[in-house]
Amino acid sequence: MNDTFVDTRALTVDGPIAFGKLPMDSVIRLAEPTLGLAAGHWIVGAWQKAYYNDPAGLRDLTPVTDGLDEAAGQPVLDARQAPDWTSPFPQELRGMRLDELRAALNALTGVPGDALVVLAPATHHDEDHDSPADAHIRIGRYMPSADSVGSTYGDGYTNSASHGLDEDCLPVPAAAVPAVFLTPLN
Repeated sequence: MNDTFVDTRALTVDGPIAFGKLPMDSVIRLAEPTLGLAAGHWIVGAWQKAYYNDPAGLRDLTPVTDGLDEAAGQPVLDARQAPDWTSPFPQELRGMRLDELRAALNALTGVPGDALVVLAPATHHDEDHDSPADAHIRIGRYMPSADSVGSTYGDGYTNSASHGLDEDCLPVPAAAVPAVFLTPLN
């Protein structure tokens, strides 16, 4: 079987019950490929939380591959992409899109072309004040760690005043190189 998790807001079904509220083992029919899901019949499975503080959830969909005998006795409800769903996928994927990254990098001014691009680790919100709520780009300087020469370990230094951070206790080493820090979501 090829189960797929679908955000409860991604699909709308004909009838009085919303996609997210359908009972388990309900059957939906997609008339055409939708959000990467093949056209055809799907059995609706369990509901689960998508993200910790997100009121929406995910439904497990299983394609009906051996005919509707698998779902005997269940009414078939037509389904389609919800009109307000903007993601091209059946789930809302968080992060920065490539076009957003290109635009952000093109908008950087005063950064030399040979600046190093560093993928900075995301931190959990309980660990540090620098935990990203969204993926973001910062400009600063990077100093490779002396005990890990040739690796990707080191320290990043950013302009804390422009980001509301208090990093005054870390002086920037003179040998640090210009860098652009890409920080993913946690």
